Amino acid sequence: PASRHLNVEAARQSLVLLQNRLQTLPFAASSAMGPSKVVVVGPSGNSTRLLGGGHYARPMAIVDGFENDGIPGIPGAIRHTLGDAAYVEWFPGIKCSPRPDQVCVDPKYDAALEKAALAAVEDATHVVLVLGLQSSAPCDSAQAYRDGGNQFNPCGYESEQHDRTRLTLPKIQQDLGKAVLAAAKKHKVPAAVVLVHGGTLAVEGLKADADAILDAHYPGEVTGAQAIADALWGRFSPAGKLTHSFMPAV
Repeated sequence: PASRHLNVEAARQSLVLLQNRLQTLPFAASSAMGPSKVVVVGPSGNSTRLLGGGHYARPMAIVDGFENDGIPGIPGAIRHTLGDAAYVEWFPGIKCSPRPDQVCVDPKYDAALEKAALAAVEDATHVVLVLGLQSSAPCDSAQAYRDGGNQFNPCGYESEQHDRTRLTLPKIQQDLGKAVLAAAKKHKVPAAVVLVHGGTLAVEGLKADADAILDAHYPGEVTGAQAIADALWGRFSPAGKLTHSFMPAV
């Protein structure tokens, strides 16, 4: 327990708030209309291995230490932080090949998955958009190259033995992010972007579209998701005590 506490505190302190217009963060835990309905969108939004940069410190099952109420990753951590005050759903928004650790492999545009995510945003109380540079995303088709890759760059994602030739997010994620943030703005739903990555990212497009951007880097597969949830709601878990608030953005 002491090591876990130290790890989650280190992860909390490693997060960087890049943008916070309109004092979007910290989110309110609930509204006058009832419990929070939190919609998490992103192809690896429920991945725990992604939070550790794709590496395990030791052999771990997906339920070992970082799954809350049967939900892995950031959605489970949000549910754990807010308790009965929240209903949490995850939508990939992008089609991925199945993999047991939830890392998105071979991402492709899927109109139905994007539509489902946008529909969920309409009646949400909060939106958390998880974007990043997860590995295991080979470019193996003309469409994949159009979505942001070339022969030196595996679709804009980072991995060992590959050079990235662009600093931006892969186009398929940029497009998803723009659509989700537009839907959130249209329906007046507070939304925050969480970036999960190791390499440098240029986020000019996100800066224009997002009111809040939280850069998580790779915060750790065991405690990283909890640190992210705590920061988004300004709380420690499980007691739910307010621990900090963010200064208004200039």
